[in-house]
Amino acid sequence: MREARAELVAHVGGNPSATQRAMIEQAVQLCIRLAVMDRAFAEANAMTAHDSRTYLAWSNSYTRTLRQLGLKAAPSPASGPTLAQILAAGPPARVRTAPAAAPDNRDTPTAAEATSGPPAAQAEAS
Repeated sequence: MREARAELVAHVGGNPSATQRAMIEQAVQLCIRLAVMDRAFAEANAMTAHDSRTYLAWSNSYTRTLRQLGLKAAPSPASGPTLAQILAAGPPARVRTAPAAAPDNRDTPTAAEATSGPPAAQAEAS
């Protein structure tokens, strides 16, 4: 019974709503009743018409309850390392990169030189 409940709780994502919890409990009870009837039928090797109708009703209720919980499992929580694993691994390794080389601007005039003309022209103007 606990295993069936745990499987259904995991199926809905591990944190069922109140409605899902009620449906899970109903499904577990129906599963138990069906298992008891299965065993009784196997031991007696016989089934009355009443037992057959009861079994069919419970089986249909069980199927509808499971269908309401969903045929596909809810997505599992994000996979990847847990917080404990991340903390145990320590700080991440830092990648060192070489500093960027300074641009070679010797052939390029400065902004002041570009607007005032060549240095020789500046000397003549003074």
